[in-house]
Amino acid sequence: MNLNTIDPTPFRGPGCQYPPEINGYSYTDIRIAQEMTGKQVDDTLFMYLSCFRPSYIRIIPYNGTVHLDGRPWRITVYLDKDKKIKSIYQEVRVDLTEFILDGAAFNALVTFGPDDERFKWENSPCECVSYGIGGTYRTTKDGKKIPYPDVK
Repeated sequence: MNLNTIDPTPFRGPGCQYPPEINGYSYTDIRIAQEMTGKQVDDTLFMYLSCFRPSYIRIIPYNGTVHLDGRPWRITVYLDKDKKIKSIYQEVRVDLTEFILDGAAFNALVTFGPDDERFKWENSPCECVSYGIGGTYRTTKDGKKIPYPDVK
């Protein structure tokens, strides 16, 4: 896969107008505010999170239920069993280039890299993705099932 190399020169000084050419967009979540890990939930957290301009903030207690209802720019704070911050994620819009199909492919690209089979699987066109006890599969337009790569 050939990712575009970007010349950083125009971004120096006052910067450039954003966004550059995009091929579409998707949604995903990204880990943020790792400096807050291990700290208590207090006013400092909310002041810090205001920098990310959240639409909502929710806190999930240890072993709490997470509803996958998707709200762009919402921040989710996960707590550990001691009620300290375990991790913080923000739901975001991702501008996609011509090489990336969707948010899942973007996550796999960032996590595994462009040469990894898991990224290639996530970034391959398909009719649908099936998740279940029998495994995870992508179904192509001609009905062929492609299992998720077994990477050890």
